[in-house]
Amino acid sequence: FEVSTPLRHGRCQGATWHIVPHAIIITTIILGLLNHQRLTHALLTFSSSAVPIFARARQPTVASFTLQSPITLRTNALRQHRGDYTTPNNLGFKPQEVVPLPAISQSSMSPSDQKGGSWYIPTAIGVLVPLSWVAALVAHRLLSCRRTSYFTMLPTTGVFEDIVFPLKLNGSLVLGSSSPRRQELLSVLGLPFTCRTSDTDEFAPEHLGDVDTVLHVAKQKAIALLPTLQLGEVLLTSDTEVWMHGQRFGKPQDQAEAVQMIQRLSGGTHSVITAIWATDGTQWHSAYHRTQVSLAELPLPIIEHYVQTYQPLDKAGGYGVQEWIGHMAVRKLEGSFDNVKGLPMLEVVQVLRPWLARLGDIA
Repeated sequence: FEVSTPLRHGRCQGATWHIVPHAIIITTIILGLLNHQRLTHALLTFSSSAVPIFARARQPTVASFTLQSPITLRTNALRQHRGDYTTPNNLGFKPQEVVPLPAISQSSMSPSDQKGGSWYIPTAIGVLVPLSWVAALVAHRLLSCRRTSYFTMLPTTGVFEDIVFPLKLNGSLVLGSSSPRRQELLSVLGLPFTCRTSDTDEFAPEHLGDVDTVLHVAKQKAIALLPTLQLGEVLLTSDTEVWMHGQRFGKPQDQAEAVQMIQRLSGGTHSVITAIWATDGTQWHSAYHRTQVSLAELPLPIIEHYVQTYQPLDKAGGYGVQEWIGHMAVRKLEGSFDNVKGLPMLEVVQVLRPWLARLGDIA
């Protein structure tokens, strides 16, 4: 299918030049990018006959836009020669016939058309065409890359609605972690709990994003402890990771790796993501929290002193926000401080909500 529009020296010529031809072309390009094949073909069929009606010019230079599958945009200058319009063979293209545009007499032209067309029409075209391409690329990106999370989240609104205070759990709470920081934070809820751990690796498929990676690892910890779960017990597991520029920072293997991690995080902003899972073996509920942390530029001697003094080998990213580096080097923190420490408390209540006593349960 071919759409022809008159151009002359980069400006629109004609007695009555409408926005319709370019609107058709722009819409066709967008539909083609979004793979709407039926609509694209229908619009091309319409435009091949409609555009010559809207665009009239004298001695025009015709710009030919040919869209193929897969979408290919080919622009070729066709000049009038001996009364017909053909593509010269020396350009390497297959000759194509184009319907000549009807000639317009000088008397039928408006003064602005005789001078070369209205200035605001080419200006509008010059603005709309780039904007349409940007909109098409953004829409294509969103439609092709949009992906719902692999995990189902509970709503974050109304976490404390109808909840009895002090908190009461219908069952026994089991924390699947030996971290003293998580035990300290969980005790804030006032719920009695026991700790239970198992040896699990922190492997996650490479195709997962940052949030889904942390959720995957936290769920694997729960699955590993599931055989030990007794009737009436509610298991709570979590995982905290540091991410920066798409790179995952787990727990360092030794002091040298901890120094390297802090060096890469120094002077920049990274994300600390904690994912939480709660299950009784039948119900599964999850939540996560992301905190943005900006660190000051730290010299190597200070980093080495911190690592040797505090031994942060059990912490994601090689540092603990509650330690010296958190007090001296954190320049900005957006989100929950407890999340960086290891357990965001609002999200804990969120995942435990199905087992918490409600006001309606009280007789």
